[in-house]
Amino acid sequence: MEMMVFSLKASRSRSPKAFSLLEALFTVTVIGILAAVAIETTHRLRQGASSTKLDSDVASINQSIKVYLANGGSLEETISPAAVLEKLKTRRESTEAAAFAGFKSDMIDHRVIAVHQTEAEAASVSPRAVWNASKKCFEVSRGGSAGVARFDLNDALGAADHGTEVRAAGAVALNRGDGWIWDYEDSAPQGPQVPAQIPLSMPLPTPPVAPAPPGRLAAPVFSVGGGSYRYDTYPEVIELTNPNGTGQLMVARNWSEAGIDWEPYTDPVAVEPGGHLLAYVAPTSGEHTESFTSSGTYELEIIDLQPAEIRTSASVLDLGSNSPVTVELINPNPEGYRSLLEYSISGGDFQPYNSALTINPSDYGAGFELAARVVASIRGFNASPAVGQWLPVKLRPPLIDKKQTDATFLITLFDTNPPDTATLRYSIKDLRTGSQTGWENYQAAFQINGSEYGKGFEVYAFAAAARPRYLDSDPSSAQGRSFFGTKVADRAILVLDVSGSMAWNGRLDSVKAEAKKLLSAMPADGKIAIITFSSGVKTDFRYQTTTSSKITQAQLIVDSLKASGSTNYSGALTTALNMVKANPDVEQVVFLSDGAPTAGDTSTSGILRLVDSIVARNVALTPIGYQMTTAAENDLIQKMKERGAPKLPAK
Repeated sequence: MEMMVFSLKASRSRSPKAFSLLEALFTVTVIGILAAVAIETTHRLRQGASSTKLDSDVASINQSIKVYLANGGSLEETISPAAVLEKLKTRRESTEAAAFAGFKSDMIDHRVIAVHQTEAEAASVSPRAVWNASKKCFEVSRGGSAGVARFDLNDALGAADHGTEVRAAGAVALNRGDGWIWDYEDSAPQGPQVPAQIPLSMPLPTPPVAPAPPGRLAAPVFSVGGGSYRYDTYPEVIELTNPNGTGQLMVARNWSEAGIDWEPYTDPVAVEPGGHLLAYVAPTSGEHTESFTSSGTYELEIIDLQPAEIRTSASVLDLGSNSPVTVELINPNPEGYRSLLEYSISGGDFQPYNSALTINPSDYGAGFELAARVVASIRGFNASPAVGQWLPVKLRPPLIDKKQTDATFLITLFDTNPPDTATLRYSIKDLRTGSQTGWENYQAAFQINGSEYGKGFEVYAFAAAARPRYLDSDPSSAQGRSFFGTKVADRAILVLDVSGSMAWNGRLDSVKAEAKKLLSAMPADGKIAIITFSSGVKTDFRYQTTTSSKITQAQLIVDSLKASGSTNYSGALTTALNMVKANPDVEQVVFLSDGAPTAGDTSTSGILRLVDSIVARNVALTPIGYQMTTAAENDLIQKMKERGAPKLPAK
């Protein structure tokens, strides 16, 4: 904050070449600047001192720049640090210097030079001074574009003459001729003013200001002095107070070479950032002369807003799961700044951010790119730089289609990812030996001879990313031995529903076809049994080794199955439990039905007790609800699955 008061008159004997009080103050300021530079130079070799010295030098040079600009200098066309220093080393042109009431000489030691960064320093995070042409000052940054590494003193330049320049005229000028030291004309004296008569009986709310004694009037007082203010302290208006009991307040916000636009003060004055204000008290009687001029310059201290923070619930967009990703923006700036968040998706227009964004992977098959920034809603702030977040795309696993004819399987892979983003790859695992082939690129459907795999096989496939910003999918798999997609162990018992409802919609025919495929894929040293149930229960194929002849026999039995009667869950599970007790090597019971139990013990608790008894023998029970149509039917199958699933062997 600064308040400058100028005298309008001085002695005629004042030498035009002598230093004014203002010049002397500026000289002391410059000497202080040079002292700061010299002191910091002596500490350059201490660890960490380079950053401190640069900060100090920049602060000192910026102070010289303020002095230069306040005394009519201009840096509008100046873009390089060297050019700025060159400007500060010039003097005001001599003919105009004679009438200028201010600092006329150079603003900085002629020895000061700017040493620019090397390429290595510019690429590092070492501090550098950068000229900000819009703010007319040097700024210290720790990265970004190259700048000045340090300011040094070159003694060889101490005697150099950097010449003169034409600078802007001041608000008031020195008189080049005789008379007043200021370029000023006296107005005609006025007669004495008769004071108003106030009745003594009239109460006054406040005591009147005593009239000023004859002579110069006191300068006006500003409610807020000139200076630099933050957004929350910048004055909306400036009120002027006349400390005299007489006189007319005069105020000016605009002036030029043609003169100052004075006008009577009536109301508080609004001053925009960067504006100036002059005021004086004009006499209204001949016994007074006008006051000194009060002045103030008002600047708005600009605050740079901090960048937004982007938080995501996941680091990728998974097309396979298509799970939504939540994107949240955080404004790290104080609430008092009243700043706002904005975002842009994939290079689109910025729009206001109000709440978290929900991103569905299927909507962004080419990836999701977000930019966010913080913008100002009130003056005094610079918008933050935009920050970005990219979420890569995790591809969908391939779909595997498996068609079986006897022991031959036709494998077809399907890619459901965006075009040209993936290459499908596959591998085949032998379930007997555990060995697995190398990964191969998928070209077309291929065949697998199931008879070559004694315990069956498993096909694995994944989508390999073929373009940047895409990620490989999770693998998908399909077994070469299963029953309606259910993995079947080497030693298993099939429990099949042949009740009357199985005749509907060709259900039993589909079950028979699937069972025959399973039988043909069983290993030669495996074992299997077939139990069928309706109103009663029958063991159609006893638990025995799956040799080639036995498999043929079992397939003929399956072909002969007929549908009739009710649905006896408890009887079928009891028969299976007895078979498990008699054959300790059984690994799995596969139970299939198309409806709820209607015969035997139909209670859920009774059926689940039988499931628990089978599982207690370390045998997995795998229920399959085939074309069930009611929630109650599916609910029972689900409960059976929950009881039996934990013991399912990993084969």
